[in-house]
Amino acid sequence: MQKRWFNIIMTELNIVSSSFKLLYVIFILSMANRGGEEDWNKKRQQAQPYINRIRSLMEKKMQCFEQVGFLTRCRKEKLMPKGLRVRLPSSIEKSEYGQRLKGRSENKVIKRAVSDLFVKIKHAEMDIAKLNLCLMQELRMPEGWTKRMGNWASNSLKSERVKIRKRLNMKLKNLRIEKKEKQKLPDVRKMDFLKKKVVYN
Repeated sequence: MQKRWFNIIMTELNIVSSSFKLLYVIFILSMANRGGEEDWNKKRQQAQPYINRIRSLMEKKMQCFEQVGFLTRCRKEKLMPKGLRVRLPSSIEKSEYGQRLKGRSENKVIKRAVSDLFVKIKHAEMDIAKLNLCLMQELRMPEGWTKRMGNWASNSLKSERVKIRKRLNMKLKNLRIEKKEKQKLPDVRKMDFLKKKVVYN
């Protein structure tokens, strides 16, 4: 009888001991998880300036791409944005030679502007790659996380891209209207020629 009671008591003690061990393990795991969350939040705060800089560079890159598209269409349609126009003395500009010179010069200007924009795009891409490398090597952020942040930054710029494209399309429309109005005006060179022409009876 005593042996039986002894076995029952030992069984109960083992159950209690196992319960305490289980609670202890749960406590340790919860503390470890809490510490991991705190470390992650700290790393996430340290990464925020990098993310902000990446987004800023992506915005700059996007603006350059839209400008390239705008200038390419201008060049194709022989339109010239006001800020890139070449100014010649009026006496030269009215002549046929002046018109050819102006056309060649403005074509070079627009080519150079597109080339400069592509250089800016390349520099932005290099800077973004460097920042992503810093996130992974210095802050030990996972590669998948950095890619998700890059996608987030890109998606956050969609509305800004729409606004820029709309503004540039409006500029293009105004340049087309201006070109049509100029084509309706009489050719000054022809008018001068008619004035100088002598009619013999």
